[in-house]
Amino acid sequence: MGCMKTLALVLALASVGSAQALAPLSIASGGVTRTYRVYTPPKLQENRRLPLVFVLHGAGGTGEKLPATTHFNEIADKNGFIVVYPDGFEKHWNDLRGIPEWTAQAKNIDDVGFFSALIDRLIAENHVDSRRVFVTGISNGGLMSHRLGCELSGKIAAIAPVVRTLTVRLSETCRPSRPVPALMFFGTADKLVPFEGGEQKMGSISTPVLSARQTIDRWAGLDGCGSAPAVENITSRAGQRLSFSSCKQGSEVIGYILEGAGHSWPPGAAEIIWSFFNKHPTK
Repeated sequence: MGCMKTLALVLALASVGSAQALAPLSIASGGVTRTYRVYTPPKLQENRRLPLVFVLHGAGGTGEKLPATTHFNEIADKNGFIVVYPDGFEKHWNDLRGIPEWTAQAKNIDDVGFFSALIDRLIAENHVDSRRVFVTGISNGGLMSHRLGCELSGKIAAIAPVVRTLTVRLSETCRPSRPVPALMFFGTADKLVPFEGGEQKMGSISTPVLSARQTIDRWAGLDGCGSAPAVENITSRAGQRLSFSSCKQGSEVIGYILEGAGHSWPPGAAEIIWSFFNKHPTK
């Protein structure tokens, strides 16, 4: 019950604080120049290897405004981890939907290779702990988080997609090399990603997608979670928390179903996500 009281408080109150302007940095990957922003909390212990959290924007965005939207910088200040806000290629991620209007997908940009190279650089130059590299993201960035959990599990410790179900294609091809802890948020009133699954229209194509519950269950299956999920009501608002804890290699799968929530970043999500990530370094 204590955990649920804490959750209620976190969901009820968004983190408060001002976002720091971050200068873009660049790295060559796949024959193109990619950009990203790094936030490192002040007053860190010297030579200490730090956790890293990637925060991925949605379609048409960049990483520049995410500190203000997600409040991850404030959570990093309190808990001592690095936050990186990468930019999709021409404002989109290649999440394998094949949307022709999005250059990243039309040109089949190697985003998995980009993240792999960027992780290597950050480990070498920013004192990142290779066992504690995590990814979260919203919408298009959420589906890219799913993809990285599927295809880069040798370098990604855990994922937290926000308001983004799996596509049928990614669900069928997902083959992580080890169980990947996954935390997810879904809104029942999401008008962009159908909560109940079916066809999602984007650009000139429609993509078959899983429902929220099917997405949670798919990750539970991939992680070898052997029992039905525990279901708890969220006390601060209408909604439920589904959690699978009896998973292989200490993995865990949690899904938040937020009644009446739409396609947006949930208040307080960053603190919940960090609490989950902090429990799940690579074994």
